[in-house]
Amino acid sequence: MSKYHALRDFLVTCAGEELAISFDDLERATGITLPYAARHHRQWWSNGTNAHTQAVAWMEAGYRVTDLDLKAGTVRFVPDAGAPSAAGRERFDRVHRYEHRKSTRSRR
Repeated sequence: MSKYHALRDFLVTCAGEELAISFDDLERATGITLPYAARHHRQWWSNGTNAHTQAVAWMEAGYRVTDLDLKAGTVRFVPDAGAPSAAGRERFDRVHRYEHRKSTRSRR
């Protein structure tokens, strides 16, 4: 289980509403301590297709990050109209797990 499942679960409770939140409030709401990189590097908040664990969490909840202000310590999550449906995410997860197992076996 990912450390950022709590982030995903929190965003799911926002029911598709836009959310502007401080890093401190986000930590309190999720119980997650944001790493140094989250407070100092824009890349940590990237919505890219080769997303890191934290980005997968907000994308699975149907959000993307906009209006990041590292100096103020705030971020805005907005609903992503292009986010896959739950069924699409489940299929992606199955394929991703299969590809990961396949690549792990080929390295042995």
